[in-house]
Amino acid sequence: HPDFEDAAEQLARHRVDFSNYDVSLISIHEIYNEFSGGSVDPTSIRDFAAMLKLRDNNFRFLLLVGDGTYDYRHLIKEHDDDNFIPVYETAESMRPIYAFPSDDYYALLNAHEGGTLLGAIDIAVGRLPVGSPEEANAVVEKIIHYDVGPTTLGDWRQRITYVADDEDSNLHLNQSEQISNSVESANPGFNLDRIYLDAFPQVSTPGGPRYPEVNAAINKTMFKGVLALNYLGHGGPQGWAQERILGTADIQSWSNFDKLPLFVTATCSFTGYDEPSYISAGEQVFLNPNGGAVALLSTVRAVYSSSNKRLTQEVFNHLFDKVDGKYLAIGEIMRIAKNSNSQDTVDVNARKFTIIGDPSMTLAYPKHQIALTELNGKPVGSGTDTLGALDQVHIKGVIQDKDGEKLALFNGKVSVTVYDKPVVIRTLANDPKSSEKEFDNLSRVIFKGTASVVNGEFELGFVIPVDINFEFGAGKISMYASDEISEDASGSYDQLVIGGSSNSGNADDTGPEVNLFLNNESFQSGDVVGPNSTLLVKLFDENGINVIGNSIGHNLVAVLDDDSRQSFVLNDFYEASEDDFKRGEVRFPLSNLPPGRHTVTVTAWDVANNFTDATTEFVVESNPDNVIKSIMSYPNPGRNLQSTTFRIVHDLQASNADVYIDIFDLSGRLVSEIIAKNTPTGNGIIDNIGWYNGSASNLPSAAGIFFYRARIITGSATTSQKMYDSAFNKLVLLN
Repeated sequence: HPDFEDAAEQLARHRVDFSNYDVSLISIHEIYNEFSGGSVDPTSIRDFAAMLKLRDNNFRFLLLVGDGTYDYRHLIKEHDDDNFIPVYETAESMRPIYAFPSDDYYALLNAHEGGTLLGAIDIAVGRLPVGSPEEANAVVEKIIHYDVGPTTLGDWRQRITYVADDEDSNLHLNQSEQISNSVESANPGFNLDRIYLDAFPQVSTPGGPRYPEVNAAINKTMFKGVLALNYLGHGGPQGWAQERILGTADIQSWSNFDKLPLFVTATCSFTGYDEPSYISAGEQVFLNPNGGAVALLSTVRAVYSSSNKRLTQEVFNHLFDKVDGKYLAIGEIMRIAKNSNSQDTVDVNARKFTIIGDPSMTLAYPKHQIALTELNGKPVGSGTDTLGALDQVHIKGVIQDKDGEKLALFNGKVSVTVYDKPVVIRTLANDPKSSEKEFDNLSRVIFKGTASVVNGEFELGFVIPVDINFEFGAGKISMYASDEISEDASGSYDQLVIGGSSNSGNADDTGPEVNLFLNNESFQSGDVVGPNSTLLVKLFDENGINVIGNSIGHNLVAVLDDDSRQSFVLNDFYEASEDDFKRGEVRFPLSNLPPGRHTVTVTAWDVANNFTDATTEFVVESNPDNVIKSIMSYPNPGRNLQSTTFRIVHDLQASNADVYIDIFDLSGRLVSEIIAKNTPTGNGIIDNIGWYNGSASNLPSAAGIFFYRARIITGSATTSQKMYDSAFNKLVLLN
């Protein structure tokens, strides 16, 4: 649609440059003029696509940039005319099961096809359901950033999560088990997590049964990042499941801009895009400018479980396929999946699945591979690799191309995660139509840390915690490496037996060192902080920190205000320091803290099960008078942080203040801080704050999108200190 021409042109240029595609742009009005006499007619789009396919059989992808509505003639005047790109609707309008929109109509290009929606689709069609230039620009920015943003590199690209509804005699759980088990056995380099509702405690509320731990698990999954997230179960345009495990409040809270997954959802009506009176939950997942999903393979109307399972299975069967050494685009995956099952090409159920996003994009699969070469001084494969509790472990590995040749020019860092044996989880039979069932989940992390990669090689050491499961069984080492610019690699090693205990473990009866801060290391106990702060925990132990979570009471835990109801398990937020397994840190968000004085206590255990408690105090002050009016940076976009200055407009009464500019990457990690002590506050303006008139740490070395805020502290330790936070703003560095 012409309203979104700028965004479409930007995406087209990106596909030419990044994907090496031949791309053409066409206005919907030109199609109307040529194929429907100027009238708004969905069939004109199909006729146009059929002409292109007839002229060039290499025509594979069609992207519709603009929202649509079932009321494409705008007969209902109570709603805005959101029919930017028309929607094909089935002839049936009285029976919901058979009344639905389908962009597959534009992909059925043979002469006898179309109106019945029968047949094999010839091209992949996707839609950006945007209703304004701002929405169009935001989703195009997400797609391009997903492909080329240096801050998107990370081990989230190795993770896949499966969510399954309860009840229905375990139907959805069993289907998810069949799909996930087939993926796990065929793709050992990827790490799978299972969130099955009936494995969590159900809570009764006035609004009905709920699974608060499932909501938290899904939100944590989005925070950590996954390559793909699948849901099988009941749902609707407002979210997932009767227990409301995912709703609009969750979706709008996501800020995973650097870790955007593909959503594959087999549930009723989650992503209906043709209703002008509301925006469906699936659309909100895609349109979220700060995160959500990069694309969805999702449903527009009520669907049937058996057909859902067949199509979802086919999607995951082809998700890791390669042609000429290259992974398939998501549109190709969906096209093949729909055409693979002859039953579903006749069944209208498959036509209710649509692609929201760019069908020509390829997922962010790691490009290269990692091979483990040595374990405790022995070449891998030279004997049984068995590791027991308190064993000291040393590994070596290399980054390789697809032919197994070492990439000697690869320099960066590698993230290594060592898993204990899969945990056997038994569901709880929370409802009469749910029964107990056991399933395996790879979730117990023995160690997670990073090491430098130099000339394609790395090495790393750690100690096995005493809290492992002592039974002998297969563990796994998962590895992900990046050069922190554009190249990455992944690999795994599963010929590893974990169990028993070491006979040579060092005696250790000293707990770890634990240091607590809020926001950054300049914090001192009793300082004033804002209501949305970050708990920073710095840890050290000669043998490392225990975060495996196998034993009751041995988790890395934070407790707010000595209230066990405000207890947070930090295991998944811990990461050892680069090249030093003895040190590490946790960054954990503390949100919506009430004003007043608070304490936080952290309990940490080392791998030998010695523990240490540490407590700090802080005062929350929420900036009630909007003291900091605004903060700006210029130039923005800028070449680098050294040439960027900041301007703060405020209502401070103090004549001098300490100014902190905190700069975060899109995952929320503090990457740099500018400190300007004893700064004159001026006449309501603090101007020209930059690295040259303050002290700056860890200047960002790569281009990217960052967020920044100002913190202003007035007073002194001997008088009365107050801290004021600004809102966050966006900073783009081009380098």
